[in-house]
Amino acid sequence: MVTLTGNVTGLAGDLDVARVIVWLEANVAAVIDGTGNEVRLGAERATPDSTGAFTFADLLATNGATNPTSFQYRVRVDYPDAAAGGRSRTWDSGWFSLTANADLADVLGTLAPNRRAI
Repeated sequence: MVTLTGNVTGLAGDLDVARVIVWLEANVAAVIDGTGNEVRLGAERATPDSTGAFTFADLLATNGATNPTSFQYRVRVDYPDAAAGGRSRTWDSGWFSLTANADLADVLGTLAPNRRAI
């Protein structure tokens, strides 16, 4: 199992962290953990704390004993955009593999060409 941490501050101007939702999605509907005999659904939600930090724990490594073995994750951040009258906006990290504990900032450094701006 691996953990992904991150912080939403700095992604887009002044965020009202209390109104931000962070999603972790897999590129498949479900993943089967062959070691733990568990089925994991393809999305998980987190609410950042007052500093903007979030954690997704007990994730399956994308190179582990899972079926399918080639699945990937992406992080999506839904937030109200004050500059657009409070309309909801979405930031998307793009798909990435997660083979060990990581921070989203480190993952984004490897994804620069695929990263989508808010």
